[in-house]
Amino acid sequence: MKEQTCSSCGSGNLLESGKAELFCRDCGIVEEDQIVAVGIEGTDFREGGSFLSGTMPMDGKVVKASWLASYRERSNLQAKRAISFVTDKLSLPQYVEQQAYWLFKTASFKGMARGRSIERIALACLYAVCARNELPVSPQELVQYSTFEKKELMRSLKLVKRELNLKMVIQNPMDFLPKYISRLGLRAECYTLASLILEKAQSSTEFVGKSPRCLLGASLYLAAKQCGERITQRDIALRLGISDVAIRRRTKDMRKIL
Repeated sequence: MKEQTCSSCGSGNLLESGKAELFCRDCGIVEEDQIVAVGIEGTDFREGGSFLSGTMPMDGKVVKASWLASYRERSNLQAKRAISFVTDKLSLPQYVEQQAYWLFKTASFKGMARGRSIERIALACLYAVCARNELPVSPQELVQYSTFEKKELMRSLKLVKRELNLKMVIQNPMDFLPKYISRLGLRAECYTLASLILEKAQSSTEFVGKSPRCLLGASLYLAAKQCGERITQRDIALRLGISDVAIRRRTKDMRKIL
């Protein structure tokens, strides 16, 4: 018997579904000339069919278009739920949720969600929107309400940026300062001092290209110590979603310019 191959990509990786259809695992097309029509007695009508038995061959292009439309609808619904859940948890503005969902639909239309985690692509779109609107939201804050890790989010973000040609705004660590002063339970004096330390570090050429989050962590730690607060580098690192080793290195460098 002649081996069946996909008419679109030539692959022999065909699978018979539970709906008596042959489809290509590689490109997803349903073979219009290879529909497996099963009659009352289980007869295989690959070459023809009967209206009486309801086994006439189907148009594979129509089936594929219908399947893609259905898949996009399910993907969009899943993405909308993921985006809505995280924006609600982080108390983000409604316009952020709307922009993130629109960005995901654009990505989905370009086929970026097919074969990938819907949740990852959706939250990558949400992070991109937050960054473009200069909202102080960190990757760590997003992934704490997801089923994956920060590195997977950043990998998806890189894909979204490249495929959609997004220009990301470099976030200013000064925008995050009030939020983390509050979350760490530090006094108002720490905010004033940390602002001065961070401003001095940003104006120094020594810290050009350095991680904004590490600069923020080191500034918080130095300010807290000078204000007599009992807090460790690890406490700050856990809040910022970075390593305490990174804060230690940046603190050592920043002490030289103070």
